[in-house]
Amino acid sequence: MPLYEFRCSSCHAVFERLCSFAQAEGGLECGVCATGWAERIDSLPALPQRGGPATPPPASASRTASAHPAGCGCSMHRAAPKPAVAKST
Repeated sequence: MPLYEFRCSSCHAVFERLCSFAQAEGGLECGVCATGWAERIDSLPALPQRGGPATPPPASASRTASAHPAGCGCSMHRAAPKPAVAKST
């Protein structure tokens, strides 16, 4: 069952409740004061995260830092093209 947020029309408390979509649409009795009627609040879903929380890259990782040695054969370390030499005839 999904977890929905509700707001009481009487005490204005906000609380969460596991219930079906049909139950959430109709509203329910306040879970705090038990005297008011609570309406479902539109809220964003909680999405699972892959891995851990996002962390900034370490200070040593910058665009200028090289992870590959020069001459390793990858395309990251291409030498500047040589200027064309005019042929004399």
